[in-house]
Amino acid sequence: MDADLNKENFKKAYVKAMGNVTNACEMAGISRQTYYRWAKEDIEFVEDCRQLLRDNLGGFVEGKLFQRINGIETVEIIENYDARGKKKGHTKIIKQHPPSEKLIQFWLETKGGYDKTTNIDLTSGGEKMGIYIMPDGTEISFG
Repeated sequence: MDADLNKENFKKAYVKAMGNVTNACEMAGISRQTYYRWAKEDIEFVEDCRQLLRDNLGGFVEGKLFQRINGIETVEIIENYDARGKKKGHTKIIKQHPPSEKLIQFWLETKGGYDKTTNIDLTSGGEKMGIYIMPDGTEISFG
């Protein structure tokens, strides 16, 4: 197989493996020694890998951040067994994880252009509610 094609396959695997070289090598079907030889001989290859990871991992991380900002629901399945070890069914536990005010503030400060001086806390129906006013006048609220 062509070395350039192998490098392209590795780059795709590197992103899927979230930067783990060992896992990316296994996915791409090359040895770690081959990867390190490429890295030593071809600085552009290394930079391409790093840039692809930054570009793709940022979206993954931001997606997870938005899940926590919006609040998420997780489902946990617990298998039930009797005293003899025979399976007797399962219990499904649904957990609600409310929106995280700290993550909202983190996102606004790092990505949203939020200025701490524009934070306003209100009360709405007995529940505390935060409103952030962006520099462009846009209001973002949560409760």
